Amino acid sequence: MITKSFDPDTNQILSPEHLAKAVSGFPEILVVTFFRKLVNEIVNNYSCETLCTTSDGRRLHKMAYGGRNLAVLRSSVGAPITVALLEEAIVMGAKKILVFGSCGVLDSKRVGNNIIVPTHAYRDEGTSYHYAAPSEDGFIEIPTSRKMSNILKSLKIPFVEGKIWTTDAIFRETKKNVELRKQMGCIAVEMECAAIMAMAAFRGVPAYQFIFPADILESDGWNPGSWDFGENMERKSFAGLAVEVACKI
Repeated sequence: MITKSFDPDTNQILSPEHLAKAVSGFPEILVVTFFRKLVNEIVNNYSCETLCTTSDGRRLHKMAYGGRNLAVLRSSVGAPITVALLEEAIVMGAKKILVFGSCGVLDSKRVGNNIIVPTHAYRDEGTSYHYAAPSEDGFIEIPTSRKMSNILKSLKIPFVEGKIWTTDAIFRETKKNVELRKQMGCIAVEMECAAIMAMAAFRGVPAYQFIFPADILESDGWNPGSWDFGENMERKSFAGLAVEVACKI
């Protein structure tokens, strides 16, 4: 059973150190998103240089802003690849991680068009169970959520806090499971948060996350919303916001 997979032994056979090494001048703060266009906006709007690459050839960019140095990385969607890339980045020198991406909304009345600060993530994926023992209620707490909320308040950015649902199976968000997660207090669904937070706690590296609404999943069916990432998503503002937030974590 996946819930019995956690082993506190850090003596893993394959380690991230086998695939990555410390990089001189690697920034303390790593910014991660899942969309090429968002990364391109950061690269195009700020003075960035290529710092290094991951084991699968992804570029890590380095930039300076607000007196801080930041690294920027695009991950693919999904918990396993995201966590593997973050493991490599930690070996390279990342000391703090900020992740931002989109989500499916489960409670549109509560969320509206606001950014979401996850406070807890329901662990309906496999990766987190290799980094943290199962909890009684199935949630993992996000200890950085209060600081994230305070940063958004200082930037005067509207947001809502709430529990979210992390799943591996985008096409198995059934009507029954959506209703169950809503009853548990979840206001959104995405695919990485629980795993990121479990890994970060295991490695002793603080991870922060904010997510923005895309599609809507409610009992009357699927509403694609901004699934096509049209102009109403204001992608540039999310990229710029991530840079501002990263300088404050």
